[in-house]
Amino acid sequence: MITLEKHLAAHASVNPGEEDAHLILCHCGTWFDDEGDHRAHVAATWREARTVREVEDLDALLVGTILRCGYGRVWEKLPGHRRFSGMEVGKDLGVPALVVWTPEDGAA
Repeated sequence: MITLEKHLAAHASVNPGEEDAHLILCHCGTWFDDEGDHRAHVAATWREARTVREVEDLDALLVGTILRCGYGRVWEKLPGHRRFSGMEVGKDLGVPALVVWTPEDGAA
């Protein structure tokens, strides 16, 4: 799971040079006419990078990960196969789910 620091580095704006000074080049290679569009791009790609789309992908999350399921509930990943906040998760968790925090993100 990518951390915010690594994501921001991957999508930092790059100085394209004097000829294209009015444009914004994202480090990922995408061009923007407006800083607001670049910020929206960074937010959208962050959300996508932190979205779990398949129930099977929950197994790869670190113990302690906090996620918001598709039903709006917040869960913490516990030790064990697909255990979140004291329940065994089946196909009813509500994916896609958004990873809010992982132990890799550091102190909350």
